[in-house]
Amino acid sequence: MDFYNNPKRVQSFRILLLIAFIILLVINISNYFVNDEINYWGICGNALMAVSILVQLKRYSKEKKQ
Repeated sequence: MDFYNNPKRVQSFRILLLIAFIILLVINISNYFVNDEINYWGICGNALMAVSILVQLKRYSKEKKQ
């Protein structure tokens, strides 16, 4: 598990995950405007995962400053 021992790689992976979840969130929201269908589970799940990744990024930046 060398991947988790390298904080820079984990940080870049978290940023990629954040981008992916934000893209999925935008796709779910745009689906409502295009097809008049809304997927509450998809929107809630993607929003929660994006917030979770943001919290992890902030925690890492605080640890890095100290």
